[in-house]
Parts: sequence; structure tokens; C-alpha cells
Amino acid sequence: MEPPRLQVELEESANATLNRCRKARPANTSRAYAPKQEKFKTWCYRKDFHESTRYQVMATKMHLFLSEEVVDREVRVKNSTRKVGVATMEIYICIMTNKVEEQTHPCPRNNLIKALLTSLKREEHEKHKREYVDRGVGTLLDGYCTTDDLIAISRYDMNLNTGGDLRNRICHFLCHLSLLRGESAHNLELPDLFSVVLEHEGYTDCRALVMTMDQGKTNQLGREFMSCIRNRNVEFCPIGALGLYLFFKWIVQLKAVPNFLEPALWYNSYITVLKKKRQQKR
Repeated sequence: MEPPRLQVELEESANATLNRCRKARPANTSRAYAPKQEKFKTWCYRKDFHESTRYQVMATKMHLFLSEEVVDREVRVKNSTRKVGVATMEIYICIMTNKVEEQTHPCPRNNLIKALLTSLKREEHEKHKREYVDRGVGTLLDGYCTTDDLIAISRYDMNLNTGGDLRNRICHFLCHLSLLRGESAHNLELPDLFSVVLEHEGYTDCRALVMTMDQGKTNQLGREFMSCIRNRNVEFCPIGALGLYLFFKWIVQLKAVPNFLEPALWYNSYITVLKKKRQQKR
């Protein structure tokens, strides 16, 4: 047993590391975790667990919480009687398992929790068959997937003819053609973009727009990159959409063009992020 003074130092060091990890966590993850963790704490307080282990996550406690508070609960949508599915259960389990990293108990995702998930998946599958749920939901048929769909989206944003809609247009095509998350497209900065000439691609220059990704939910260390090239159909060309949006912002709206002489003068220039989000990020 270590002396009390040294024991306190060890615990303070561990808590400081945990706090640093929480602060570095992506914003979307924190927003998703907070209400569900608070719900678990409220449930623990209501069940009157012992104070010393009240909020610790163990397999049996997590199983009881899921059975009472999550399984067969109706979704929180007005005028809807639909019950939560397996995906919601997986989110709760992931969040509570993440909390175990701060404790000394073993991972609660044991055979009991796995059996609960397996039975719920079978029940959900049978329920969908009984209710004739569209089996195209969640597949390639669920959403835009044709050239005509992309052209229709492009024309819709262009006809609205506002800066916000041109921003939505470029975000949509960057996400679609570069396989980005919306968060990644909104947080792109000017220094994240550069072009590369692709050789032996025809008689005219072929330039690829390369985007280095900053930190995000699926990119914790900011070392990934995505790219796209010019499309021969100008209506959904991502490079053309980006050029049109920057022209509108700097020439039509007369917003200040960044000074590219020194990195400190333009490295914090966002491309599409809203002013409100820009202030929150800083």
C-alpha cells in the first residue's frame, strides 16, 4: 500500500489524463454521450445503489438499465409509437462501455449483453417481416444514387440563389464525391486544400483537389486525406461548385479575401463553416 500522499498524486495524475481525453473528444461525440450518460446517472440515483459504487458500470447493472430504460421504449418523436431498435441499444452500450475505461471493473460487454443484443436483433427482424417494412431502407436504393438526382439537387440550390444555398451545394458534392462526413466538410480550412496534377490523363491538365482532414469523429489524429477531380458535367462538378462559392463570397458579397503572405493571416480561414460554428470552434 502506497503512502496516502503518493496515492493522492497517482489519482490526480490519472484524473488529469482522463480530463484531457474528454476535452480532446470530438464535439459530436460529446453531444451524443452527455444526455445518455446523464440518464444512466439519474437511473442509478433512483435505484439507490450504494454511494461508493453508484455510478460504476458493471455488466449486471448495465443489463438491468437497458432492460428497464431502453428496451421497448418508444422513440422520442412527436406522434410516433415506433420503438427504439437495436442501433439505439448499440449506442447506449458503446457509451457505457466507454465510461468503464475510467474504472477498474472489467468490460461489461459480456455474454449476457451479447445475448440480449442477439435476441433483440432477431425480434426486430421478425417484426420488420410481419409489418412489411421496406427492405430497401438503408441500402443503395435509400437516397440519391443517379445522375438525375444529383443534377436535381444542384439545380435546386442554384435556383434559390443565396450564399447559404451555394454553401450547401458545395458541402453536398464534397461529401458525396469524396465520401466525407458533414462535419469534415464544414470544418475545412483554406490550408487544408491543395491541388495535384495527375499525369498521363489526357491532352488537358487533370488536377485533383486534395483535402487534408482535421480532427473529426472518425479521424482522431487529423492525418487522413480525401480527393476528387473535375467532373465533365458542370452541374455537379465539386471543383466548379467550390470555385463558384468562393467567387460569390469574395466578389459578390465582398467579404475580405484572406492575406496569403503569412500563414498566420489565412490559416484560420474556414471555407464553408457558419459564423456561429466558427466562433464556437475557436
